[in-house]
Amino acid sequence: PADAEETTVAWQMALENTTTPSALILSRQNIKNLPGSSYEQALKAKKGAYIVEKDAETPDVVLLASGSEVATLVAGAEKLRAEKGLKLQIVSVISEGVFRNQDEVYQNEVLPVDVPRFGMTAGLPVTLEGLVGANGT
Repeated sequence: PADAEETTVAWQMALENTTTPSALILSRQNIKNLPGSSYEQALKAKKGAYIVEKDAETPDVVLLASGSEVATLVAGAEKLRAEKGLKLQIVSVISEGVFRNQDEVYQNEVLPVDVPRFGMTAGLPVTLEGLVGANGT
């Protein structure tokens, strides 16, 4: 989970999930809550991935991460907007498996087709490769 509110939702999801394994990987870092963070916003995590910030209907780049790396993307996005004038969409991915079970319309809203994607992970790249796809890094 990316912040305290997402952690609450992730815990709830794990307790309610009786069909597959669940794991919460938490950070010991001092992480700020996401912009506009609230329990209501974090409930969007129940779909596996959701938009944290969106600058335009069609962004120049979609930035995606999970856990503490989402806060790093939010901080980096400020620089990209200021220095490069980019329009960004930041996505928190709490569970690729849950996200892949959503309808195609929702998946394409969160990860628009034909928009470059940048995935950030402190772990193994395989954790985001399926979502970043051939159109991203």
